[in-house]
Amino acid sequence: MYLSDTTIFPTFRAISLSTEGSPLLCNLKHTAMRKVMYKQFGDESVLELVNQQVPGFEKDQLLIRVKAVSINPLDWKVYGGEMKLMSGSSFPKSVGIDFSGTLEQTGSTITRFKVGDAVIGILDVFKGGALADYVVVKETDIVLKPVNTSFEQAAALPLTGLSALQIIDQLATVGPNQDVLINGATGGIGVFAVQLAKKRGARVTAVVSTKGVTDAKKWGADTVIDYTKQPIKLLSQHFDAVIDLSTKLSFSDAKSLMKPKAVFVSTLPSPLTLARS
Repeated sequence: MYLSDTTIFPTFRAISLSTEGSPLLCNLKHTAMRKVMYKQFGDESVLELVNQQVPGFEKDQLLIRVKAVSINPLDWKVYGGEMKLMSGSSFPKSVGIDFSGTLEQTGSTITRFKVGDAVIGILDVFKGGALADYVVVKETDIVLKPVNTSFEQAAALPLTGLSALQIIDQLATVGPNQDVLINGATGGIGVFAVQLAKKRGARVTAVVSTKGVTDAKKWGADTVIDYTKQPIKLLSQHFDAVIDLSTKLSFSDAKSLMKPKAVFVSTLPSPLTLARS
């Protein structure tokens, strides 16, 4: 799907939370909810579904009943222990960054939202907690859900969409007539990054697998490279910005693709990759 002035978001896999049969909210502090947590780093086997009390909230906070949650690579990197320098090693920890849902109750100072609003939001990326029946947030953590999207579609937007905006506008500062290479252009961030770079007036080269060629062309990439057939390290073209969304292109390899004054952006680089670069 396309990113336009009347935005239609692509469909990513999201987890829906059934709320049928949930207790009434008239006595929240005595109401149980479900939440996914873990007490040690590891693979999916460390995740546990636990029952907890619905959290209370302050006068500047809102209680959201979660309808859908998306799971990103950052989630499994955090609970797998790859990001412990940022997330810390104290337990228990929670899972889930992106969510969509409906506003159930508000603090006394809330003015921008009202009970019943459908919203999307993002939690602290290293603390998580969205994979639960309810979350407590501040006004700055949420926006109204676009009316032309499902809760599942909307839940997949915040982290990937905001990451793409940050990369294109703040880190790479993509502008008119620039040559931009996006490696991993059909992933969660890439789908937005390609379209945003085109909207900024850049010439976009998208690097994808064979199955991603058609989508990259549909989203507006000027040149599409199938890395299974053409190694990008052998490209003769040079770029104003090289954006690696696959986390597999090191800075030392990217240098041969960059103009004398260029920017290299990598998502989730490992400590070893940083050291080597």
